[in-house]
Amino acid sequence: MLKEDYYQARGDSCTDEKLAETDEMLKEMLTDYKTGQKKWLLSFLSNESNIEQGREGSILLNMSGTDRESILEVLNDIRVGSWILLGSPGVKGSKSTEVSELGADLRQVAWAMDLSGYFQMGFLRET
Repeated sequence: MLKEDYYQARGDSCTDEKLAETDEMLKEMLTDYKTGQKKWLLSFLSNESNIEQGREGSILLNMSGTDRESILEVLNDIRVGSWILLGSPGVKGSKSTEVSELGADLRQVAWAMDLSGYFQMGFLRET
């Protein structure tokens, strides 16, 4: 959810050229990280042994501790990225907006932020 150029190097001791190099390296690292996470998530969800039908239409996920950690990272990326897209609500000086006041696209972002946080808490309770 975070754009690749969100993180930028800062520092008084760096030259503009060094900052540009560092920013480019951070952007590449975040792109590689996001690509790896997408591949892992698609692989995990496409493996039928990881997903079972439970009672009353529920879905059960079979996962290792490493899988759980990866799911938590994906959910955190969605939650934090959504929070940033919404203008970092709750931070002193940020504009607080009711969900009903948001456009349709940002309502979906708010929904993704809340839902990813909900699932994060569920996974964390199980650890």
